[in-house]
Amino acid sequence: MAKRLFLFLLTNILVLTTIVIVWSIIVSFTGVSGSFINGDDGLAGINYGSLMVFSLLVGFIGSFLSLGMSRFIAKK
Repeated sequence: MAKRLFLFLLTNILVLTTIVIVWSIIVSFTGVSGSFINGDDGLAGINYGSLMVFSLLVGFIGSFLSLGMSRFIAKK
């Protein structure tokens, strides 16, 4: 049981690390800068375009990593 829990946590940490690395690479090449914008009145708002791109990346990267891992686990 402890091995299963350890592998679960390790998998989640590796997936999040991969997403952060890919996101930082995309931000450095495209210039998309974060999820918050400052308006003319000084109030912060949400940049929905950036949030959509980030959510899209998290969803696709997570699903492809899960699919790839399940393929190797099923063969084992």
